[in-house]
Amino acid sequence: MRKSIIKKAALVLIIVLIVFGVVFKNKLVTKATDVRNSLSILEIEPTDKFSLTQSSATSGIETLPNLVPNMTVTIRHMTMLEYISSVEQVNGKYDIVVIGDNNTSSSVTYSPEFGTKTKYLPYGKEVYNTKSSPSTLGMLNDSKWTGTSRNNYDGDQNTYIEYYSENDITNKRASEIIDSINSGQLVYIANEVFSVTGTKLYSSFYNMSKDNLIKTAQSNITLSNLVSKYSLATTKKAPLLRISSQSQNNNRNIDFIYNITTDNEEQNMQANLYLDLNGDGLFKDKEKVKTISNINTSNKQFNNGEIGYRLDDQFVGNLTWKLEIVTYSGVKTYKTGTLDFQADPNNKPVVRVLQVYPVTTNGISNSFNLSTNSTISSLITGLRDYTLSISTKSTTEFNTYISGGNSLNSHYDMVILGFADSYAYNDLPQTSIDELKHFIQTGQSVMFTHDTVTYRYLTPIDTTDKSSKTITRNFRDIIGQSRYVDPNNPQQTDIYQNFDVATGTYQTRTIPHEQLKSTDQGKISLGMTKGLLTQFESSATAGSYSGESTSVYKINDGLINLYPYTIGDISVAPTHYQWYQLNLEDPDVVPWYTLKPNGNGYNQYDARNYYYTYSKGNITYSGTGHSGDSSKYTADECKLFVNTMVKAERGANHAPIITGLTNLSDGEQISKNQDNIQFSFVPIDRDNDPINAVITVKAGNTVTTFPYSNKKQGEKIDVSIPKSVYSSTSGSTITISIDASDPLLAKAQTVNATINLVNDPTISLSSLNDNSLGYLVGDTASVTVTANANKSTQNLNTILSNINYNITGNYDTSKVQVTSGGNILNFNDVAFTPDPNPLSQPQTFNFLTKQSGQIAISGKLTYYQKDVTTQKSSDYTITLPVRDGKANIKITTGNNNALVLGDAQVQVYKGDTLVNTVSVNGSKQIPILGTGTYKFKLLTSFNGFVVQNNTIQQDFSYSSNENDIIFNEIPDTISHGLYSDNTLRTGDIDLTKNSNATFGVLIKTDNANPLVTIDLDDALRNVSSDSFKINKIDGNGKLVPVTNAQITQLTGSGNINKFTVQFSGNDTTSCYMIVYTIKLGSNDSYTNNVSLNNVNKPITITCQELKDLF
Repeated sequence: MRKSIIKKAALVLIIVLIVFGVVFKNKLVTKATDVRNSLSILEIEPTDKFSLTQSSATSGIETLPNLVPNMTVTIRHMTMLEYISSVEQVNGKYDIVVIGDNNTSSSVTYSPEFGTKTKYLPYGKEVYNTKSSPSTLGMLNDSKWTGTSRNNYDGDQNTYIEYYSENDITNKRASEIIDSINSGQLVYIANEVFSVTGTKLYSSFYNMSKDNLIKTAQSNITLSNLVSKYSLATTKKAPLLRISSQSQNNNRNIDFIYNITTDNEEQNMQANLYLDLNGDGLFKDKEKVKTISNINTSNKQFNNGEIGYRLDDQFVGNLTWKLEIVTYSGVKTYKTGTLDFQADPNNKPVVRVLQVYPVTTNGISNSFNLSTNSTISSLITGLRDYTLSISTKSTTEFNTYISGGNSLNSHYDMVILGFADSYAYNDLPQTSIDELKHFIQTGQSVMFTHDTVTYRYLTPIDTTDKSSKTITRNFRDIIGQSRYVDPNNPQQTDIYQNFDVATGTYQTRTIPHEQLKSTDQGKISLGMTKGLLTQFESSATAGSYSGESTSVYKINDGLINLYPYTIGDISVAPTHYQWYQLNLEDPDVVPWYTLKPNGNGYNQYDARNYYYTYSKGNITYSGTGHSGDSSKYTADECKLFVNTMVKAERGANHAPIITGLTNLSDGEQISKNQDNIQFSFVPIDRDNDPINAVITVKAGNTVTTFPYSNKKQGEKIDVSIPKSVYSSTSGSTITISIDASDPLLAKAQTVNATINLVNDPTISLSSLNDNSLGYLVGDTASVTVTANANKSTQNLNTILSNINYNITGNYDTSKVQVTSGGNILNFNDVAFTPDPNPLSQPQTFNFLTKQSGQIAISGKLTYYQKDVTTQKSSDYTITLPVRDGKANIKITTGNNNALVLGDAQVQVYKGDTLVNTVSVNGSKQIPILGTGTYKFKLLTSFNGFVVQNNTIQQDFSYSSNENDIIFNEIPDTISHGLYSDNTLRTGDIDLTKNSNATFGVLIKTDNANPLVTIDLDDALRNVSSDSFKINKIDGNGKLVPVTNAQITQLTGSGNINKFTVQFSGNDTTSCYMIVYTIKLGSNDSYTNNVSLNNVNKPITITCQELKDLF
């Protein structure tokens, strides 16, 4: 009896082991093909000492390939000051974030804002306020100037206070880590971090509680503990993103094929493609060019996803992209890379740079002339993609130029203020300042350089000090050098506007600032840098700086250090820190380079205090200009300047250009009696902004304007000026001007044409395309050209004869072809008595369009006037807007997952005529030749899939030239395995001989009449139709018997245990479970197979004897 009980217990144990074994084996079967073989950790410490290291690493990247078997661990070590200077996106880059407090080998730890301050202030050297009995110039820190000064100015009654900057996180960079925490990613924070209250670290994270936010002692934050925690199945992990295919350089159809692997089934994921068009490395919403939504995994994978974008033809140079995957819960992963687009060597973009250099003052003069520097000249001469045109004006010449009513827009792309120590004590008047502001507001670039901003600009505290006071008052805040609210910009209004993606418009933006502590409210702090404050620790009359640096550290990556020249840490001419802390809460401020220490206490990781080069939008600040010796400017420093000038062109809001001007030329003759003046032009805007154009006609003292608002760039604008505008003018000429601008008011160069008005009888031409918008390649364009007769103002009786319009040899036959009527239109003679007869004569050209673009067909109109021997002639151009028709045929599984199972045949019909048959494996782009309605018919359906709709109709035209044709093949779902307790354990299994076993078949299909076949092993006995139960799974997961299905056993040779299941009206929204029970025999193995629409799911049952264990 006891032995029997033990046998039964052993049997139960074996079954349990089998079940767990089956589950484990099933996991192996369904394991994703992409394996986690890397772990990325970000470690942030208060100083350059780190805990998560095997080599006493300092700030930088440490790779540990052998720490974990089959996994490479990469650790990015950052000091807190470097982290707040970085613009790198954390969520998606790192699997684990650690904020530690390793100060074991140094006394440096985190510190709160407003901790320590100097005794004296750097500014106010004209003020006596250092003692109760004033005798020494200078101001005490945290003091109010009450009016005592050597110039007897009234006091401003403001209290000025300056603090040393803290070692703490910023709100902007804390939000990056909070984003990771909220998405479920692992974040560790050492308890010791919270021992210092009053920090943003404390306020941001102390009260935050999440399972994935682990607050523990610094000693517990070890690599082994991190890896162990990350390896747990319960730890949420970012999806694995693999790019299997991407576009090559110079291919403007940017396209990516990608695969996603997840640890759990994910629904409603999103793929985002960003292009860093302005080169600032920030990947803002405006640079999100394509989004794919509703991405769902199947078996924890999503394969052959496709995302793409057509890049503008005008873009040239180096382009950084980012492909980002975002789960429904906000977990991100992303990859970045670069593509290269080479310019047409005959049509390079021109960057027009104006250097405004200071006039010599007190022996200080311009030390770096960009237009004559030999190193700069050699670097820009060989540029592949750009032409840099550099001109110079002194501050005096610049001010004269602006005060004379001249503008920077449409003449320059970038203005550089520099170079001289203290800017040679030069300043700019408000008129020049306002023009520079307007230039920036329209999206153009300005570079400020060393000492163009001064720390002694307060009125009346620093009234007599020679410096760039007006520049400082107007620009300090908007160029990112005002950490706290600037008294000169109390409304905190930014010079830039926010771009609203939803509306496509720009809106007023407020600059984010930090607030002074409550006890300092009402005081003024200019936020001075550490180096400057240190000078005034014990002296009220100290010098302006201490120590110099001759090398700089690259703190962020972007276009400015990658293209056209790749540069890292570089040597520079001697320079020093500047005066104001960077506003690192400003989302547009991007530090690029910082000053390296040179025995002077500088901190290369601290961009707030020791910046050398940074940008805010298209404003750049450079520390270059301190040295008065031009020979000390290094080659790498010059490369950085060239890169900056190229970035200026890339990041600028490009002014539109006017192209494709037809039928309007300077000096043209037009009859006063001509009914109208017709011409056209094409505005081009590289930023794809809408265009506002204005046509201005000056006839004598009369000015008439014709506005064309919100026009799409790249499309032709047709203009018709009626006779009433010019027929009554007493003069013999009129002037027509064309202006174009974008929403930021960047203006194209004005096109002017002087038209000579004549009194003679004339013939003028007009034309009308049968499709007013445009054509597709393959269309036949019918163009009606009308010869219009215009009588003389003297009512002359005469005849105009031999009238013809000839286009022979004046068009590109590879782009367009005349299909009928030849190249010459001949018109009848016109008799004037004095009214013309005939008044107008229409004739038609027919052209076959063969290539896309604005196709120009030039021709010459000629005719003779009776009794006048000289032939009269004029030029006339026909334009045909033509686009390529494109059909992007895609075969997907219904969730944007491309179905790549082999070639599927698709027939293409235009109307009822078959025009093409193509093979498509997943996706394919095909040309569409001609406007019309097309039908696409999918002939192939793959086993295991049901086509939702095999015929798709789509209209193609000039305005809808590229369309997606998406066939959804919905996959059948079939699973097969051991079934018990409402659980289906799929895959091969091990069981005991001569035992009973229950199996389940789970199916779901969009086929209303699916083909289900069950073929059990021939060696099994006593199997019949009654062995099977067919159930529908209800909303609660319960099995409900169905009556609309019938199971039939097949007969005949080879059909011993073969059955079919027939549904009458399958519910395509539900899942079905077919359950069957069998008695195993004494064979060593059995194979059962089920199939759904010819997709097989076999399982192998391996059988063993139940051994006597005793």
